[in-house]
Amino acid sequence: MTFNLVEAEIDWVVYLSEHGIPAVKAIQSKNQKYIEKVETDDGHLNVVVFEKARGEHLEHRKSQNWSDEVILDYGRALGKMYSLAKKSKDIPRILGQEPYVDVQKIAGY
Repeated sequence: MTFNLVEAEIDWVVYLSEHGIPAVKAIQSKNQKYIEKVETDDGHLNVVVFEKARGEHLEHRKSQNWSDEVILDYGRALGKMYSLAKKSKDIPRILGQEPYVDVQKIAGY
């Protein structure tokens, strides 16, 4: 993932967090940066550290994890994220793209 895409992802998570979506926050380095570029013999790495997420991991293949309450909470969170994305004039800037964003392209599929 390029530096700009990592930076855009962090901007998006910060934006969501500032608007009430419970999102794991990135931690700034000693240099006051969210991303540090580390040079290696094979090129560079973009390094980001996040706070530990609260809650528990839900394995998507175990149906017992997906209660009605979990599905409703998941839907509410997605709906709020969608609403925030539609309202934000910064989304193209955050993602470095046009207003229509191909999510599969960004995710690398």
